[in-house]
Amino acid sequence: MAKALMGHLVSDPQLAVQVVALRARVAALEAELAQLRAQATVELPDSLELRDFDNELADLGRATPALA
Repeated sequence: MAKALMGHLVSDPQLAVQVVALRARVAALEAELAQLRAQATVELPDSLELRDFDNELADLGRATPALA
């Protein structure tokens, strides 16, 4: 079935050119994605300063709601 479908698609030269171009574009995008994933690093701190979060939460508790 797949061979029959591909034979049908390739019978149109313009469509065949588009398929080849799209496959090349997908390959280029996959390579770019792999490169970006390899470069992406997430560094987490060894510890968190919880008192900073406590201060922010306290500030939120004292804040006036915008739609009050």
